[in-house]
Amino acid sequence: VDRVDSVLAGVPKNVGLFGLSNTNESHYQCILSNFPVIQKLQTLFASFESGFRKPETEIFQWVLERLKMEAKNILFV
Repeated sequence: VDRVDSVLAGVPKNVGLFGLSNTNESHYQCILSNFPVIQKLQTLFASFESGFRKPETEIFQWVLERLKMEAKNILFV
């Protein structure tokens, strides 16, 4: 978690930060409560909300639609 926090701290302020997690609703609440680094993200997208899971193409498309972005303008890491 410390390394993630360090990496996120180095991201320019004009770059949006979003997360995408394969998780269920109860784990999602646990993640939000126990990992403060998540608060640095503008949005944390969860697989249980979409009905899809990584690495299915549909979950990435679902995120793009919610962000109103084209794939060429986003980096999934």
